[in-house]
Amino acid sequence: MDKLSKATYPLLDRIFNKRDSSRRLYGLGCEKHKQRDVENAAICHLTVNLTQHIICVQNNNGSTPWPRVPFIGGGSVIMDHSDDQGVYDYILECLSDCITTHEHCDARNPVSLPSRLLEVSDQNHTCRLVEPAKDQLGTYMTLSYCWGNGNPLKLTRGLYNSFKNGISWIDLPQLFRDAIRITNRLGVSYLWIDSLCIVQDDRKDWEIESEKMASIYQNAHITIVAASAPDPETPILRARGQQMEKAEFEFTEEDGSKSYLFSRCISDEPLRGLRGLSVIRVKNFQSRDWSQTIYNRGWTFQEDLLSRRTIHYLPNRVVWECWMSHCDERQLPRDPSHRKERYKMPKPSQELWPELVTAYTERNLTHTSDTLPAMSGIAHMVSEGTCDEYLAGLWRSSFVVHLAWYVCGYIKSGSIEDLASPCSPCKEYIAPTWSWASTAMKDTAEMHGKSEDARTLTVLIDAKVDVKGEIKFGEVSGGFIQLRGPVCEMQLYYDDGWYHVQPRPLKKGEVNETYQIRFFPDTRLCAGDGLLETGEVVPTICRKYADLQTEDFGPGDNAYHAIYMIALWTTRIHVAGIVIGRSPRVPGAYERLGMVKGRLKIEKGLVDSTITIV
Repeated sequence: MDKLSKATYPLLDRIFNKRDSSRRLYGLGCEKHKQRDVENAAICHLTVNLTQHIICVQNNNGSTPWPRVPFIGGGSVIMDHSDDQGVYDYILECLSDCITTHEHCDARNPVSLPSRLLEVSDQNHTCRLVEPAKDQLGTYMTLSYCWGNGNPLKLTRGLYNSFKNGISWIDLPQLFRDAIRITNRLGVSYLWIDSLCIVQDDRKDWEIESEKMASIYQNAHITIVAASAPDPETPILRARGQQMEKAEFEFTEEDGSKSYLFSRCISDEPLRGLRGLSVIRVKNFQSRDWSQTIYNRGWTFQEDLLSRRTIHYLPNRVVWECWMSHCDERQLPRDPSHRKERYKMPKPSQELWPELVTAYTERNLTHTSDTLPAMSGIAHMVSEGTCDEYLAGLWRSSFVVHLAWYVCGYIKSGSIEDLASPCSPCKEYIAPTWSWASTAMKDTAEMHGKSEDARTLTVLIDAKVDVKGEIKFGEVSGGFIQLRGPVCEMQLYYDDGWYHVQPRPLKKGEVNETYQIRFFPDTRLCAGDGLLETGEVVPTICRKYADLQTEDFGPGDNAYHAIYMIALWTTRIHVAGIVIGRSPRVPGAYERLGMVKGRLKIEKGLVDSTITIV
């Protein structure tokens, strides 16, 4: 990548000194960019906090290179208000390019309409609930937003007929009014908002409509992502103020024409010493502001991912995304590793699913019971693309490999305090213990992908999941799996801040470092009582649920309790497996406690066995 010539330093230094005299240009950080999204723009890193800026030019000839510094190209002017006509022109230009040139985005207009929509008019301040005919085709948009802590306007059975006659404009929260205006300005008359198109006090209706989530967002013309609004009362059409930190300069060219060179702050986050790296490789240059609440919300993960086109309303700009491109109102490149097309179907579930689960579990849910439902649309999409069987967050074809999932908090810190204590399944059942969903989104879950040299040691004999309600990929009320594979009786102990397991038989409390394996628990653990098939009670280790009053299994608790490891798969170096304990709820069954991966030297202690995990 070409560097800026030294002759340009005084000019660029003048630009930044005008903005902030305490900062000087860091010349080695200036790079000529040839990326399509920022054609011929210059990215400059400044000293002090190394704030990143982009330099562009506007002149009478439009967005053309500047003769004084030829590779400083034209950049779009950022509007002062997100409702300015220039913003809509930018969105419509992106939309036109997508429809005409992106084969994989598939225009799909008109499409079959959802069972309910809002017919909206910003000009007349009207909004009413309509029920399109089953075979009716049309174009509609959707809204992805945060509900916040309040109680937004909702469709209920009592308000159903009233909503069909018309929803009072005054009753609509400001965000919904803004979404209506955006929808109309982009030439669309129908809008889908979950709280107004799903009957919120009718469980069956919610289940039926939620199962359609994948098609609703996939078929939408565009999804509006209200990234800058933490709740429905916060507008997304608003003045942008000084957030862009523009510094503009007028220059008279030799022909008498005027050029306006300006710089804009890309991010106030420091590069932390990443000097000279290509901008495309620096995460700080991602166009999304991941600090926005909406990108931490569990439900919006599938809303964003399923949508073929999205417009993200951030505090100081609008970002366009579709399955084939990404455009920033600031004309910045994006880290290509975050493109939606990484997740685009069709793809084998064993390649796709680990990334999706990890990204999803990094987010938060208000209600833990939504753990599986908030992923149901994506699960439905994967099922259609693979014809695989969904088992409470895992897939039958890759079940044994992906059963080696683990939670990240404890691995990063080694502290028991970073382990979760989910609600007891007796009080709120989320998923079987073998599913990552059983941790109720209390920590990020990651799955091991199967490497080329991996050899599977265990087979899935049988599996059954009891679906709760009408959503095939949603809430579950129970389930079990039956595995056959090499099993070894183990002892759990805690040493130097970490959990370890080692094979039995050893003397009570004895630690043999030669055979110890690092153990990564799913939740906090405690000593408890397990049930044999006969109903006899035996000491075991079990998950410490939030409603249990017992102490954590920790330092000094190296006494023997019956637990077991089943080896799932092996490579030339490592063996991956899960640790299980006797179930305190189901006689004869086991519950998952965590995952192990390491060099295993106990081949002789492994016995081929058949076990049931609930």
